Amino acid sequence: MAATAGMSRSAFAAVFKEVMQATPASYLLDWRLSLACAQLRAGVAVKQVAIEVGFADTASLSKAFRKRLGASPRAWLAASAAQAG
Repeated sequence: MAATAGMSRSAFAAVFKEVMQATPASYLLDWRLSLACAQLRAGVAVKQVAIEVGFADTASLSKAFRKRLGASPRAWLAASAAQAG
């Protein structure tokens, strides 16, 4: 992204963080997790979700989920379904 913007990586990261209030890596992780949440709600298996949103495996997805959302993908889905109705 930095090269496309004609900037050094550090300059790009600084501008990105100022504008988006998140580092590029953090923003990307949040975006990937939002895609994962949508797929889980649609009934896609956790293993398939991990692959489709770019995690190396289900363990990597689960670790990111727990860190950002406070629960495993399955626990998050159960809680999400309970809130929905």
